[in-house]
Amino acid sequence: MKRLILSLIIFGCTEFAWSDRAYSIEPLHYEASVSSQETIKISSFLSSTNADNYEITHIAKNDLNDDGIDETIVITNTCETSTEICQIYVLANLDISPALLGRINAKNIAISNQSSYGVRDLLVYNNAKNDYDYEIMRWNPKQSTYQLVKGGAQ
Repeated sequence: MKRLILSLIIFGCTEFAWSDRAYSIEPLHYEASVSSQETIKISSFLSSTNADNYEITHIAKNDLNDDGIDETIVITNTCETSTEICQIYVLANLDISPALLGRINAKNIAISNQSSYGVRDLLVYNNAKNDYDYEIMRWNPKQSTYQLVKGGAQ
């Protein structure tokens, strides 16, 4: 009985100590099947947001708020190699036109298993030599956008 209680205390302390950390559930897969009509809609939207010299190079789909509708993550040609900072857009898929949920400058991003206000956090990677060095972007419902958390990963 003492072992069980001690185990529960140790587990509880460990869980509490690490509860503020975000963990990636998986990297994004930029091979989403997107119709030409949807690509045109996204391109038109990006040009209206004054995205300079962009061309869509990669698209991923992921349901960030568990509503059954995938959001679209778009990488533009602002980077040519995996060592450069890319312009990454997170878009909500609306019937008429996409809505911008976040604009991120990063080498890569991943989806966290942690959520803020029902929307998954994003892990932002900019260090080509350290996969554990990331910053966290959380959904801000007042601003209706993703925002960088001060301090990021510890």
